[in-house]
Amino acid sequence: MFDVGFMELVLVAVVALLVIGPERLPAVARTVGFWIGKVRKFVSSVQDDFNREVIKSEELKRLVEEQAKIKDIHEIMEHTVDDTRKTVPTGAKLTTERTEIEQAKERKETPRLDSQDTGQKQNDSHQPNPATPESSVPESTTKADQTRKAE
Repeated sequence: MFDVGFMELVLVAVVALLVIGPERLPAVARTVGFWIGKVRKFVSSVQDDFNREVIKSEELKRLVEEQAKIKDIHEIMEHTVDDTRKTVPTGAKLTTERTEIEQAKERKETPRLDSQDTGQKQNDSHQPNPATPESSVPESTTKADQTRKAE
């Protein structure tokens, strides 16, 4: 800080001894040490406050930049909504796309319905014609088919 060497400290100590005297020198040295410690603490706290404020100002600058980006995005969205409102006629019904889950459920249900419908059609085709005897029904029919025939 001050670039004081050993020889300079010895010179200051000799002058202080001559000016203050040997009986008061220890008390003065303690007082000087106390004030030097207080000054160092004060300087350290000022530096910490300054560093905190610099960090806060950088954070504030970053937030302002993000807010500007968000404002730009908001303006683009508003412009898009306005354009969409102009192009879509008043009173038009908007259809929503089905979600993937709904489509998957429909795909799972549809084949099941188709197989049941097909099974009923097969059952209808396997029902004996009143003109034909029972022996014309193939043996591959299931118990459910035979129960339906009985009804």
